[in-house]
Amino acid sequence: MSTRELEAQQQQQTLSDEVFRNFIDSIDNEITKRSYRYSINYFMNFLRISRYEDLISLSSDTKKLEGFIRDYITYMRQDRKLSSATVSVRIAAISHFYEMNDVIINWRELKKFKGRHRNITEDRPYTRDEIKKLVDVAPLRDKAIILLMASSGVRRGAIPFLRVRDITRIDEYKQYKINVYKKEQESYITYCTPECTKFIEQYMKWRERLGEKITPNTPLFRTEFDPVLQLNRPQAIGVEGIAGAIKRLINDTAARISTGGRTEIMQTHGFRKFFKTTCINAGMNPLYSEYVMGHRSGLTKSYFKPTDQELLEGNDKALVMWPQLTI
Repeated sequence: MSTRELEAQQQQQTLSDEVFRNFIDSIDNEITKRSYRYSINYFMNFLRISRYEDLISLSSDTKKLEGFIRDYITYMRQDRKLSSATVSVRIAAISHFYEMNDVIINWRELKKFKGRHRNITEDRPYTRDEIKKLVDVAPLRDKAIILLMASSGVRRGAIPFLRVRDITRIDEYKQYKINVYKKEQESYITYCTPECTKFIEQYMKWRERLGEKITPNTPLFRTEFDPVLQLNRPQAIGVEGIAGAIKRLINDTAARISTGGRTEIMQTHGFRKFFKTTCINAGMNPLYSEYVMGHRSGLTKSYFKPTDQELLEGNDKALVMWPQLTI
C-alpha cells in the first residue's frame, strides 16, 4: 500500500470514528446507547453498508436518503411486521445519528409512514404453571433469572447491568432488595421473593466453589464460561443471552401457546406482566406496584417517595403478595 493510500485510509478511519463518537457519546443512558447502536447497525445492514461514514455520504442527496429511510420503515412494518414500539426506537436511533452529525432530514413527513400504533398480538402474562415448567428444567443460573423477572418485575434489559453490590439481603424477610439501574437517572428499588433469593445464593455459592473471586463489582449473572480459562474474568450475560436461554427452555417445555405463527405470551416481558398482574390481584397499592416496576413519571415521580421499608411492606396486603409471587 502506497503512502497516499495509507493516508487516505487513515483519514477515512478518523472520519468514521468521529461520526460514531458524535452519535454514541451524546447519549448518557447506557441502555439507550446499546439499543441505538444495535438499531443503527440494523439500518446499515438493510442498506448493505458497513461503515458509519457511508451513512453520512448518503446525505449528499437528501431526497435519496429520505427514500432509503422510507423504504426501511416500510420494510420493518410490512415485511418484518415489527411492532410500532420497535419501529419507533429504530427510527429514533437513525434520527439521532443524523442530527448529531448535522444532517437535516424531513422527519415530520417520514414519520407518517410509521402508521398507527397497533398491537402485533393480544398478549397475556405467563401463568404460574407455565413459569414452573420453565424453572423445573432450567439450569441454576437461568432458574434465578426467570424467578428474578417474575418476582421483582425487573426488565430483561436491566439484568446485564446488575452487580453483586446492587443486591442487599433483608434477613427479616429472607428477600433481596435490588437497586436497578443504580448509576442511571431511572434508578429504582424493587424486591424479589425468598424463593428467588435462595436460587441467587445457590448460584453465587456454586461460582465460589469453582474458585471465582466474588467482589462487589462482579456481574450478578455471567455468561457461560470455561472454569479454567475464564473463571475470574466474568462477563455479564447480555440481553441476547437471556433471550436465547429462555427461548431454548420454551422450546424444551412448549410453555407458550402459538397463535397464528406468533405467541400470546411475550418471551421475557411475559414475566413482568405476571408480576404486575399478581400485584394487582393481591391488592397491592397501585402506586407501590408502579414504583417497584420503575414506572415513575409526572406526579408519581415528583411527590410519591416511599421509603424502602414501605415499598417492601406496603399496605396490609403487600406482604401477602410475596407468597403469591412464589412459583
